[in-house]
Amino acid sequence: MPAAILFTDLDGTLLDHHTYEPATEAVERLRRAGVPIVFCSAKTIAEQRALADDLGLRPGMIAENGAVVELPAELCGTPVSHTFGLPRREVRRTIAQVAAELGGSVVGYGDLTPSEVATVTGLDVDAARRAMDRACTETIVDLDGVDPELLARGLEGRGLRLQRGARFWTVQGDHDKGRAVRWVLDRFRTDDLTSYAVGDAPNDREMLEAVERPMLVRRPDGTWAELGIPAVRRLPGIGPSGFTQAVDVILEEGS
Repeated sequence: MPAAILFTDLDGTLLDHHTYEPATEAVERLRRAGVPIVFCSAKTIAEQRALADDLGLRPGMIAENGAVVELPAELCGTPVSHTFGLPRREVRRTIAQVAAELGGSVVGYGDLTPSEVATVTGLDVDAARRAMDRACTETIVDLDGVDPELLARGLEGRGLRLQRGARFWTVQGDHDKGRAVRWVLDRFRTDDLTSYAVGDAPNDREMLEAVERPMLVRRPDGTWAELGIPAVRRLPGIGPSGFTQAVDVILEEGS
């Protein structure tokens, strides 16, 4: 069994907010040290698999803000998967209903072509297709005449949640990163594992609350997200620089 495990957000944390370049060297240091990584982000399983391939990793994956979990045999002895979220078609239908009641509309990934998603995200078209391959959530790129607070209230009344990520809004069901993290940790059933997590945005709060050692990197504007977690360790680095500092902490504490 490993002595430590790291749950990490991707955009704005392991990946640069603007270029999407990963903290490759820091990831390699964790791999050599035998510290498993679990991706935990709003990204889809398809996106996370592509990133894992690029990094030469077999990580655990918590996708779509805790909606879907996939763990490889290398992490827990046998492949495991679990779904917490609602079908995406139900989520999109409810979003449209609430927006119409508020006298406006929203634009989500499901309303765009892969080329249009590529334009608003800066991804190439293949990467955009992977981003659109959502199972349980919808990413909203534009609120047309809809107040986000009122939209959030309307969605909440129908069992959905509106969350702000590093770039866009995400609508999801009754699941979050923290619930998925706790589910993963339950698979280990050991008191000898130290759990770490690192993130940058408000939708990382539940993930950070679910571990023993929460860490927060700075955002591109140089600020830290205000999450109200007293135990969180604020790292001075922005994005991948902060992720690298998180790896320094894990390896120093484990040495």
